[in-house]
Amino acid sequence: MLRALLALSLAGAATVERLSAPGIDVFLPATYDLAWSAVLLLSLAGILAVVAWGVVSVRRRAAAPVGGQAVEARLEHLDRLHASGRISDAERADARARLLGTL
Repeated sequence: MLRALLALSLAGAATVERLSAPGIDVFLPATYDLAWSAVLLLSLAGILAVVAWGVVSVRRRAAAPVGGQAVEARLEHLDRLHASGRISDAERADARARLLGTL
């Protein structure tokens, strides 16, 4: 029995030595390298797309009209509400302070 196991182990070692010639990989077939390279490239492209989307969305938010004319229009609207008597002096002052505090 020991001889049979030794013979099998030597036969296996000889097979591995034959297949271990340059250019032959016993454990990784050639398509494995190609498939994982494609997976890696697609993963990197996906990560790049997510980062680009994040940068674009942050820039869009930064470019949104928060200041300038939009604030002036809101202040004029508050003044019209106050002039028409729909809001009190305290409400107008509070709303102006909140609006100017967002700048």
